Amino acid sequence: MRDPRWSVLTLVAAVLAVAALGCNLTGESAPIEIAVALTQTMSAVGTQAGQVQAPAATVAPPADTVPPADAATATPEPSPTTRPPVVHAVLPGNPGGATNFVSDRSSKTLANDRRAIGDDYTRNWLERPFSADAMEYQAHLDLTRVEYAVGAPWIYFTLFVEGLPPDGSQAIYAIEIDMDRDGRGDWLVAGDAPPDTNWTSEGVRAYRDTNNDVGATRPMLTDAPFTTGTGYDELVFDEGYAPDPDAAFVRRAPSGASEIEIAIKNSLIGQYGDFLWGAWTDEGVQNPAWADYHDRYTLAEAGSPANDSSNYPLKAVSKVDSTCRWGAGFIPDADDPGVCPVPPTPTPVPSKTQTRTPTATEIIIY
Repeated sequence: MRDPRWSVLTLVAAVLAVAALGCNLTGESAPIEIAVALTQTMSAVGTQAGQVQAPAATVAPPADTVPPADAATATPEPSPTTRPPVVHAVLPGNPGGATNFVSDRSSKTLANDRRAIGDDYTRNWLERPFSADAMEYQAHLDLTRVEYAVGAPWIYFTLFVEGLPPDGSQAIYAIEIDMDRDGRGDWLVAGDAPPDTNWTSEGVRAYRDTNNDVGATRPMLTDAPFTTGTGYDELVFDEGYAPDPDAAFVRRAPSGASEIEIAIKNSLIGQYGDFLWGAWTDEGVQNPAWADYHDRYTLAEAGSPANDSSNYPLKAVSKVDSTCRWGAGFIPDADDPGVCPVPPTPTPVPSKTQTRTPTATEIIIY
């Protein structure tokens, strides 16, 4: 390696030679902009080899020793994780008359017994609104009915539960949509427990399965332990951060009843009807990448809410409730995976919500 002193001596000789000829040697610095975390920019000025540095007196002191004149009122630069507020152009209205709805078994009357009936883990019909081990009843997770309604450009789902989520609840309320009726969920639109009756996109996320592996090998039938799937692997809508910030909302029903409403723009999923839908509450597993839960955990690992089962009490799959599926805009076939028992002649019955048109068809889950 060449001795660095040699380079210095060579440079000095060259400078003296040029000076003797009356020439000037100048060096220009080239600013280089470096983006830091998308929000901060800093410049680094490089000098050519041999350039004479500026005197020390002209070098600015470190920035932290020279506070800005308006330091008391200066606005800090946003951190890399800070996102601008979401601005909505349109909000959903009120759901109209329910087109159809499903009824789900309530576990309220069995709460003191710390047990539930109607849980069919094999077929992914879960009745588990209880905590693990202690089997403490969770009324805000106990689905009793879910209504489906359309009011362009919105698709509305109203989830009836035995009690509103308490303060600090981490529960999510979700709709699962099977676009091609193959038993594999294609969309999962989930909202955190809403704080009030105002429509909000905060806490609302829409997931899509891009590789058709929700449901594992046998859709709606357990394939546990299936641990290689990616489930709902694409987050399409993240609390309003999406190409359309108005694509999905959640709120508590203005009636004050124990109802959670979810509104989805039909443009998010691409169609109004001809799909299967079902509902979920979840304050336990809460992992869309592990759908379906009954494929991820064996029954022994998941536990059972039936106190006469050798797998009682609940373990890995607790604080969860789900419904069977029904059709949006059509009557499903009895062999559609996960579909509710199809009545031979559906009978129109009044909507449970008094403000809605009595055009619903009730489907009993169990």
